[in-house]
Amino acid sequence: MLALRDVIDLLDRKFNFLMQSERKDFMLDLANFIEFLLEHDQIKDFTNKIYYKFAEEQKKYEEIQEKEKKEIIALADKIRKKYPEIDDSNKPYPGPEKISMDYEDSFAAFNDIVKKIKRVESFCLEPDMMTDDGDPRKLLNIILNRIDVYEGRDEKGKKIKKMDEKITLEYNHLDEQRRYNFRKWLNSCRVSAGNALAELYRIVSQINPEPKKYKNLRDRFRRLTSIELMKSAYFERWIEDATYGVVSQYSNYKPQGLNNEKIDEIFMKLKYKAKRIFESVREEIGSHLLHKQILDKYKTRSTWYNFEELWGLVTDSKGRFTNKREHFLTLNLARFLFDNGIPVIYRLKAGQHEMDMVDPDAKSPLLIEVKVYKDSASKKDIIEGFAQLHSYLNNLSATRNMDEGFYVVYRFGGPLYELPERIVTNRFIINTILIDVGKSKESGRRQRQPIVISEREIIKKFEKSKA
Repeated sequence: MLALRDVIDLLDRKFNFLMQSERKDFMLDLANFIEFLLEHDQIKDFTNKIYYKFAEEQKKYEEIQEKEKKEIIALADKIRKKYPEIDDSNKPYPGPEKISMDYEDSFAAFNDIVKKIKRVESFCLEPDMMTDDGDPRKLLNIILNRIDVYEGRDEKGKKIKKMDEKITLEYNHLDEQRRYNFRKWLNSCRVSAGNALAELYRIVSQINPEPKKYKNLRDRFRRLTSIELMKSAYFERWIEDATYGVVSQYSNYKPQGLNNEKIDEIFMKLKYKAKRIFESVREEIGSHLLHKQILDKYKTRSTWYNFEELWGLVTDSKGRFTNKREHFLTLNLARFLFDNGIPVIYRLKAGQHEMDMVDPDAKSPLLIEVKVYKDSASKKDIIEGFAQLHSYLNNLSATRNMDEGFYVVYRFGGPLYELPERIVTNRFIINTILIDVGKSKESGRRQRQPIVISEREIIKKFEKSKA
C-alpha cells in the first residue's frame, strides 16, 4: 500500500497528464482520470466522500421542495374554497394534440402535478440554468394565473377586483421562498465537486456505452423512442463527435457543428470541472493526513514519553484501574489536540448521544471516540465502540458536514487486538488508532499472538444496531 503522501503525488501526476492531453485523446484521458478517482483503492474513499456530500445536499433539497409543495397545496385549497368561481379543477383534459396554455394554467393541471400525472413529455431545446422547472415553481405559476384571472383588469390595465390580502401575502412569501431555495441550491451545484463528478461520470459513460438488451421488438422501439433517449441524442451527440470525429477521416464521424474552436471551448469547461474535483479530493486527503499525523504523533508521545503519566491517569494509589479511566484519557487527548491547533469540546451532548470529542465550530468537525481496555474480555466492548462512533456520525451528519471519525483505543493489558486501519461504509470513514501502553510483562516477546477483529465483524455490528 502506498503512503498517503505517495497517493497525493500519484493524483497530481494523473491530473497534470489530463491537463496536457491532446485534443484527439482528451475524452479518453478524461474517462481514465474519472475511473482512477472512482476505482483506485486509496483514492476512491475520498472521491466517494465528495459525491455523498452532494447526494446528501440533493436529498435535503428534495425534502425542502416537498415541504414547499405541501404549503403551496394548502394555499391553493384556501383559494378554491374562498373563490369557487375560479376553481377549474374539473376542466377536462383536451388530449396531447389540443393541449394549450388554457389547460396548463388551470387547477386541473395543478392537480396533475400534485398527483404526478405527466400529460405530455417534452424537454426544452435551449435550457437556461436560471430556469426553475421544479414542481413547486410550476404550482406557484398556476396559482398566480388564477389570482390574475380573479382580479382581472380593465381597458386601462387597472385591477377590477382584489384578492384577500392575507392570501396575496402568503403567495408572495411562498414565491420569494421558492426563489431563495432554488438559487441556494443552484449556487451550491455550480461550485459542488460532487455535482461536477456526477456530470463528468455521466459524460464519459456515453463515450462507448454497452449495448442494451430488449425483451422484444416492441420494448426496443419503446425505449429507442423514449423522451430520455431523444433528449440524450439532442444534447449529448457531441460526446461521440468529440471522441471519434477528431480522429476519423469519414464524414459520418465528423463533428456536427463543432469546429476546433468549439471543441476547445467544451474541453476547457470539462477541464475546469475536473480541476474542481481534483482540488476537492486533494483537500480531503490532506485534511485526513493532517488529523492522522497529529494522532500518530500523540500515539508516539504516549508510548515513548508519557507511558508513566498515562498509567497514573487510569490507576489509583494502589495500582487499581479507576472507573474514570476513559474520562481522564479523553481529556488528556483533548488537551494534546488543542495544543496542536484542533480545539475540541469534551463530552458534547447531542440528543440521546454523548460524543467523547468534537469541535463544534469547525466546518468539518473532528469526531473522536475513545475506548480503554485492560483484559481479554474486551473484544465485545471494542466492537461496540465502533458501532457507537458510527451511530454518532449518522446522527450528526443530518445537521453537520460530518463524514469521518477517529476511534482511539488504548491497551493497558490483555491481548493485542489487531483492528482494521479503516472502516468504510456507504457514507462514512472510521479510522482506528491503537495505542499500546501495556507493561513489559505483557508486551514485546511476552505478548501473546494478536487477536484479529475483522472488518466483517464490525460491519455486522453496524447492521444489528440499525435493526
